[in-house]
Amino acid sequence: MGGRLQTALIVLLVSTTIGAQYAAAEGAPKRRPAPTEGGICAKSSTPAGVDQYCASSVFQHDPVVHRFKYGPESLFDGAMDTAWVEGMPGQGIGQWIVIEFDQLRLVKAIEINNGYNKDRDIYEKNSRVKEFKVEFSEREKRSVVLKDTGTMQPIALPNDQPLKAYWIKFTIESVYPGKKTEWEDTAISELRIVSEPAQP
Repeated sequence: MGGRLQTALIVLLVSTTIGAQYAAAEGAPKRRPAPTEGGICAKSSTPAGVDQYCASSVFQHDPVVHRFKYGPESLFDGAMDTAWVEGMPGQGIGQWIVIEFDQLRLVKAIEINNGYNKDRDIYEKNSRVKEFKVEFSEREKRSVVLKDTGTMQPIALPNDQPLKAYWIKFTIESVYPGKKTEWEDTAISELRIVSEPAQP
């Protein structure tokens, strides 16, 4: 009799544990896939984990004339004399960058070094982002206006509070045009996310 009671208690305990885990999983927000289809991507290792940077397009450089590459890896290399440069005709309106995290993160800050900061002349000749639409995986979004300066500046978070996200998408909505009209290229030197692992 005692053996049957013990077995019944074990079955009840296992069933309760599984039920609680299932309920927790059902209650957790579903992860929306990052909108990176067709993007050109590069990965960055950070103290919080691995971040994947994907860009909608990249300026195709001439290896003889341009010794620098302009891919998304330039957004996190810590060098001010490199930059991601979009590669579509025109000023890059509608071009995007998605930063996808390897797990849910608590995003605490976003910083950007706008423009191509190789030197002041190159900065002024290339276009810079004026307005970004910033969208988070958990559906928060906002439009932000950046300063036309070649120094690091913050991008304010929704409600000015840290928030959880699996990814962040930045879409160019308007630009500060470069003074060299034949260079319709918009550039960003650095785009940094300060985050830490989070629980769903």
